[in-house]
Amino acid sequence: MTFNHSEIYSLAQYYDLVNDFEDDVEFFVDFALEKGGKTLELACGTGRMTIPLAKNGVIITGIDVSEEMLSLAKEKALKEGANIDFQKQNMINFKLDEKFDFIFCIHNSFSHVDGFEDVNTFFENVKNHLTDDGTFILQVFNPDFFFFTRNPNEQFPLKSFIDPKTQKVVELEESSFYDDETQIHFMKWHFKQEGKKEQTINWSQRVYYPQELEYIVQFCGFEIVNKFGDFDESEFANDSETQILVLKKRV
Repeated sequence: MTFNHSEIYSLAQYYDLVNDFEDDVEFFVDFALEKGGKTLELACGTGRMTIPLAKNGVIITGIDVSEEMLSLAKEKALKEGANIDFQKQNMINFKLDEKFDFIFCIHNSFSHVDGFEDVNTFFENVKNHLTDDGTFILQVFNPDFFFFTRNPNEQFPLKSFIDPKTQKVVELEESSFYDDETQIHFMKWHFKQEGKKEQTINWSQRVYYPQELEYIVQFCGFEIVNKFGDFDESEFANDSETQILVLKKRV
């Protein structure tokens, strides 16, 4: 089986409609302003987070590998009057000629990194671009076996929204298969308009379990300053939906 995620990010026009939550924005705005200096977002997508940070006075750079995502991000930033340095780079092996006081990688973007070499390169590049007293925040979902044990032949409703171009209702359904050996969750997103199939997108995520993720970040040269289970900074627990690791590099 192939580890694939690129197809999902070709649908930039649907990305914001599917990911229309804002419960994490205040957390990162407050953190970036408190930290001060320069901020870098890895896998910034359509600017969902970079734009509100920039509008609140944060000096921010955003990198992403998707041309479609960056194009929409630049368009949105221009409309919002947000000054952001967007660059097309892969978050695994990015190279920028500056260091940052705050770097973050959120919304499961790290779940697209798999294998010792890529994971090690990812963290090495973060360390190389982080100031000695800088902070790195890494956020991924907390695995839930409910989603891994579903019938892979069944499609489950996920989201509905209005297509701004057609003004028609888009129904999004998901089918998935979890491979225990590789810890990769393979998903298909089925988009339908007025009940008719529009397109199916294949993508996948590497699943990182809590203890495993802690071992990885420490092995790769980071110390865990805090670990939250939500953006209200509540302590991580078994039933937390997300893992938010606040890290600093060992120097």
